[in-house]
Amino acid sequence: MNNDILETINLLATVEEQLLDEYGRKPTLDEIAEEMQIDIEVVHSVMKMNKRITTLMDSIKISIDTAQFISDQIDKSVDPNERNAMNHRLHMELDEHDKLQLELKNLTN
Repeated sequence: MNNDILETINLLATVEEQLLDEYGRKPTLDEIAEEMQIDIEVVHSVMKMNKRITTLMDSIKISIDTAQFISDQIDKSVDPNERNAMNHRLHMELDEHDKLQLELKNLTN
């Protein structure tokens, strides 16, 4: 993933945490944008992308964990067609991750 994107996500999280401590409540998007001196739409986009990344990464981890568990439990008894289907689903998840990275890169350029 692009380092600039990660830095922006990390900075936003840091600013959000600082404002939470300062205000004693969750800051609004306007407050975060003002503190970071960026447009509110950028804040919204970064937060949305961060949520999608987190969801996608969780999904990939679950898929990998599930695939490993299934492989461990029924290694040789799985029909080759079923194994191919599982591999195909995993590759689709990884392809979605690549598309998300491209979308994030386009947002930051």
